[in-house]
Amino acid sequence: QMLHLCSSLINNTVSAQVKESCFVELRSPIDPLISITTNMMVLPKLTGNLPTCHISALTRQAFPDLTLADKRFFVNEPVDVILGGDVYPQIMLDGIRKNVLGSLLAQETVFGWIVTGRANTIKPTNTCVSY
Repeated sequence: QMLHLCSSLINNTVSAQVKESCFVELRSPIDPLISITTNMMVLPKLTGNLPTCHISALTRQAFPDLTLADKRFFVNEPVDVILGGDVYPQIMLDGIRKNVLGSLLAQETVFGWIVTGRANTIKPTNTCVSY
């Protein structure tokens, strides 16, 4: 669908002009019976590559018993999709682990576990941003 919206706000900043949107069916790799249909805006670029720093081996190995939604979370790569608050309640499950490695939060989703918070980096002076 062709749109001519002025801009898209991500993290309270104008990120790009939205010219198109599309309906997408998201399917769970964990449970093939789960699918979520949502309308997404197409942007030329969402954000810079994430994470912005090298994640330590300790952090990478801290989740041996969890099936992570992003198995390559420690690799600096482009962001493909940002899910909004309209989809968030549909993807969240009951599992939660607080204070993983002291400061991380692990939450279970239909895609696997997601981990948020400040991770240990190789150089402590770097700021690490991850979504």
